[in-house]
Amino acid sequence: MRAFVQIPQPFKDYVGTAIVRFEGQHPGIRVLPDAEGVILEGENAQADESRSDFLHVLYREKIYAETLPMRQALLKAVLG
Repeated sequence: MRAFVQIPQPFKDYVGTAIVRFEGQHPGIRVLPDAEGVILEGENAQADESRSDFLHVLYREKIYAETLPMRQALLKAVLG
């Protein structure tokens, strides 16, 4: 079974790390990058939950990357 998930442009830079995290959490689903998004492939790939889970992982990767410099600066200020 296959399902396509379209990725909005602001999230494209985070697809690679999201794939790694998602596949670790969902070993039965393989994620294949595509020009416009990703293809989820596997027994449960067509479930709405799988699509939702991938988008959630992608969103978390974007937030993590965008807040990393701020968290590093905070740790540096606190720990000296």
